[in-house]
Amino acid sequence: MKGLLGGLLALALLVGAAHSLKCYTCDAELTTAACNTPTTCPAGSQYCMKVVASVTGVSAVSKSCAPDCTEGSVSAQGSSGSVFCCKSDLCNGASSARMSYTLLSLAAGISALLVKGAL
Repeated sequence: MKGLLGGLLALALLVGAAHSLKCYTCDAELTTAACNTPTTCPAGSQYCMKVVASVTGVSAVSKSCAPDCTEGSVSAQGSSGSVFCCKSDLCNGASSARMSYTLLSLAAGISALLVKGAL
């Protein structure tokens, strides 16, 4: 029995180690909607990255896998940009979708409290 448990534990560790990060990738798309290609990242990639840049009022989005990532904002001579970093599968998707899910959850919670209070 101990041998079976040890074998299962070793198998679980190998499967976990073999899991590769998945990120959305694209290069300088003008809309976030066009930037939705899921990609299995190469070994060594620990982050999904999204860069949103604006040059003279025109915005572009780039998404990629990255071994390192530092979040922040930059601006110079009429252009600006922001770098976003995250570490879970497909986490560099559209932030507006994440926000709408958050608002939907909040609205559902408030509705449940109101209904519970009315009963």
